[in-house]
Amino acid sequence: MRRPFRHLDPGLLIAFGLLAIVGLFVIYSTTADTPRESLFMRHVVSLCVGLVVFMISMLIPYRLWETVAYVLYAVGIVALIYVLIGGSSELGAQRWILLGPVRIQPSEAAKIVTLLAVARLLASKREDPTRAGTVAKAIGLVMLPAALILRQPDLGTALAFFALGIAALFWAGTPFSWLLYVAALCVSGLLTFRFPLVAGAGESAAIDGGMPSMMGFIVLAVLWAVLLFVVAVVLIRKRASSRLLFVTLALHLAIGVTSPTVWNRLEPYQQNRVLTFLNPGGDPTGAGYQVIQSQIAIGSGGMTGKGYLRGTQKALAYLPQQHTDFAFSVLGEEKGFWCSAGVVGLFLLLLLRGVRIARQARDRYASLLAAGAVGLLTYHVFVNLFMTMGLAPVTGLPMPFISYGGSFLVVTMCLVGILQGVALRRHSY
Repeated sequence: MRRPFRHLDPGLLIAFGLLAIVGLFVIYSTTADTPRESLFMRHVVSLCVGLVVFMISMLIPYRLWETVAYVLYAVGIVALIYVLIGGSSELGAQRWILLGPVRIQPSEAAKIVTLLAVARLLASKREDPTRAGTVAKAIGLVMLPAALILRQPDLGTALAFFALGIAALFWAGTPFSWLLYVAALCVSGLLTFRFPLVAGAGESAAIDGGMPSMMGFIVLAVLWAVLLFVVAVVLIRKRASSRLLFVTLALHLAIGVTSPTVWNRLEPYQQNRVLTFLNPGGDPTGAGYQVIQSQIAIGSGGMTGKGYLRGTQKALAYLPQQHTDFAFSVLGEEKGFWCSAGVVGLFLLLLLRGVRIARQARDRYASLLAAGAVGLLTYHVFVNLFMTMGLAPVTGLPMPFISYGGSFLVVTMCLVGILQGVALRRHSY
């Protein structure tokens, strides 16, 4: 049988390899001469395991992924349920399964199996991504693992599933008006979160600050009105039935009633992270400390940085979680703007090559698989990047290849392996 290795995507391979090497240097810097020094060797082991997983996921034909997609999805859901019942806890979160000395985070693997299942659903000839029923099924496949992960609690990872779902639906041809429809519902929920804060209710309002809270509410209200107007125009132009109009109104009312309950069920630290994003200076020694110290670290690095292993924010331990959530901040402090921009450029190269692979794939399932993988990687890269600069709430989301995290690194390399596997077989079907 002819081997398709000549179809390897070189740009994807180069970006992937260089980012993995940069990650090694960053993890070494963030753990050297600290109690976490042993984590570097664990990261090296995870990287070696990830390389094996990368090769396996690249060599497995995506037809096989399609065949076992729903079975793997069911196994992933069972694993997430088991975590809530008998999983291992750390720092108030119950996210891991212990297998002897090995600690596995099923929520990371759940991203892969959910991607496989959503891609199979949308690639089916019996499903039409332009119909509400198919969109609802896809959202259901995404929401089930997201809800289980939110219970752990892990808000950042739960939101990653929606990034996957939106990317797959968009690539499948779901009308943009449907995505606006979902966006309007999301903004309705945000408005109901913000209203009690604007009204000055409780301690949360004090953290958020008066004027920034009011301005944020006004911006959200305007955005909601625009989105709702666009949705209404689309529904009227398509001569939507009165039933659909009633369902739309009912959904907005349901979100308005249930969103405050959802907000109150979030852990206090999760609420503080969202509020701190809006006004980090409101609690500089508490909830806003991480963001402020991250901004100081990146800003103090200047254009060329302080030098490798010479970061003062890192060395003096002013920057918390520097080997995980804020590893990119250490890179910015020690190597400066130009090196950080180069790393972002490598991520853009990886993502653009992924989009190219999705476009070139002749098979619909393969194309959706690649598009969903790109959506997941894009979410992780830019949410973490914006988080370190104070442009997004701190969600505890690691940056691919750069941050420490065994399960996350292995899953990320599996995603890249799937992309490379689609590239290898883009002329085979």
